[in-house]
Amino acid sequence: RCIERLLAFTRAEILRRMEILQDFCKVEVRLEQSNQVDTVMPSIKIKVPTTLIVTNKGTQPVYVSIADIQPDGFINVILPNANRTILPLRLAPSETRALPLAISPPLGFEMYKIFVTPSSLDLSVLINTRGETTLEHPLKQLFYKTYRGEAPVALDISALAVLSYSFKIVP
Repeated sequence: RCIERLLAFTRAEILRRMEILQDFCKVEVRLEQSNQVDTVMPSIKIKVPTTLIVTNKGTQPVYVSIADIQPDGFINVILPNANRTILPLRLAPSETRALPLAISPPLGFEMYKIFVTPSSLDLSVLINTRGETTLEHPLKQLFYKTYRGEAPVALDISALAVLSYSFKIVP
């Protein structure tokens, strides 16, 4: 159990530090709650209706997947979600989508990692299978290696952008 927690912490740290900016990627993500002003580090209350707003401000269509790195280091995929009610999100240029979310503990600083690609990427397949998948994507090796505690590999990042959105979960 201790080794699994250390590996989870390592995976979370690798994802937290991953930031890949690309010219094709001009995606904006934010969370909205009633009576909440989006600041540099917004505070999001648990058990309050929350909306995830995703906007493609670029000139090309893109697909968006989002991983949630919880304060305790666990990683969940929120887009597409596990029960498949939300599929990989395709956004046309200038398109905005609003998706309802349920925010729950643990309390503390949370980070969304936004993966933007020109073709569909089901991030849940990579994270939930620990990289053991037939999916051919540069991120496959990253997840496969880090789930085994091996050093990360160099990635072909020409068709991948990774952005961050941080916030604090409060009671």
